[in-house]
Amino acid sequence: RRRPPPARPRRSAGSRVAYLRPAAATAAAMSRFRFCSNGHVPDFLLREVDTISKLSVVRFKFVVTHVVKALLGGELNYAKIESLVAKQNLTTADTKGMLAGVDFVLRNAAKNDIDADTLNLELNQLGMPKEHCDALCKVYSADQRRLSATLAAQTLRLTAIDTVDYRVDYVLSTDQVLDAAVATVHLRVALTDGSTHSFEMSADKFRVLLAELKSVRTAMRTVGGRGGGGGGGRGRGRRGGR
Repeated sequence: RRRPPPARPRRSAGSRVAYLRPAAATAAAMSRFRFCSNGHVPDFLLREVDTISKLSVVRFKFVVTHVVKALLGGELNYAKIESLVAKQNLTTADTKGMLAGVDFVLRNAAKNDIDADTLNLELNQLGMPKEHCDALCKVYSADQRRLSATLAAQTLRLTAIDTVDYRVDYVLSTDQVLDAAVATVHLRVALTDGSTHSFEMSADKFRVLLAELKSVRTAMRTVGGRGGGGGGGRGRGRRGGR
């Protein structure tokens, strides 16, 4: 029987060598992981797993704790981390890459609301030693809710509509036309950032706008997979004649 080929060293940035068997590396690269939003793991993370494996569990847990503090709004003490991992003969490139990998794992796991057990399993599938997986997930589990809340607050959000006021003016006649019978809709939209926007349009244009907004709402409900209220704006109207 032929023996399986030995692990082939794969050189990465900074002259680092990651020892991954071709079959294992290919399987990890082709798999989908929940903490990556059910997508593929980036290549750089596969390389950093080898760097992480070189650290002792105690030192790795120290690194994870400091990355969590930074994600929660604290300051990352890079000098202290670098001095700690220097004893493991890691270069500056190794240290920065490892920090980027840990940050990626924690940030995406929290954003995708992945529980610690699932994260532990998926990291182990990437080749991270079990003791290192346990250390990372223990720190993650203790601060998962705070991480999720902090990252959600940092997410880019569009300004929302606060209130919508309207008024309908019905013109019965003018100096030029005795029987005009024209309706005009006045809208005033207040946004959550404190700004307001006022404009007016004919009744026909208002009907087109209303139909388009209903179409957009239906599409959003279909994409989101759930129904909801028709909107949070308040409407007040009065009819006036001129």
